[in-house]
Amino acid sequence: MQHLLEEIKGSSQAACDSLAGMLRPGVGYLVSRSVTSNNVEHLTEGVLHFVVSSLQLGGATSVHELIRTTLDAVHAVSGSKAEQPAREVQVAADILTELAALPLRTRDVFYRCCSSGESDEEICSEMKLSPEEFRVLKAEGKAAIDRARKRKG
Repeated sequence: MQHLLEEIKGSSQAACDSLAGMLRPGVGYLVSRSVTSNNVEHLTEGVLHFVVSSLQLGGATSVHELIRTTLDAVHAVSGSKAEQPAREVQVAADILTELAALPLRTRDVFYRCCSSGESDEEICSEMKLSPEEFRVLKAEGKAAIDRARKRKG
């Protein structure tokens, strides 16, 4: 992620898109756990837009600052208090990192499962996945969340 931060400062749209793609599943997951509305996709895109815009303006210079900026934006859209216990911040950071490290197809499946409101069958159809492929990719996303939650901060 650090190399993408440098490219974003250089106004690389490809780097902005790549970073947003890496963060989207984690942000979608965190937003879906923080709000009760059916507007998770819209809120997630708002968070990503804010984060990328902030980076383009020189907001974050390290992965730690990027994650902090992202969490602040998630808290802002969810209406939760900005100051979270250190352990919760670390878990959220671990979730973002674990999901960002997954292959693109796995991230897409996981994001759509937790954020889009689509049925499993719709996701399979649109992504041309067999039910078994879908289950495996979804399980990989859930395993990433489990790994993040089990880490000792």
